[in-house]
Amino acid sequence: MSFKIGFRTVKTAVAVSAAIAAAGFLQLEFYVSSAIITILCVQHSRQKSLPSARDRFFACML
Repeated sequence: MSFKIGFRTVKTAVAVSAAIAAAGFLQLEFYVSSAIITILCVQHSRQKSLPSARDRFFACML
């Protein structure tokens, strides 16, 4: 049985790990929320991910 992990799955795993580590380093109270936001922001391409992340960041700031 061949098991193949897609590139988007790998990007999501790395991004979630980095987000939790950064939030933990900054001693944020709800660091798990950073993982949820990161999962929602990762898209198929960088051109789609960056605007999505920017929009969600500004929405959280409001």
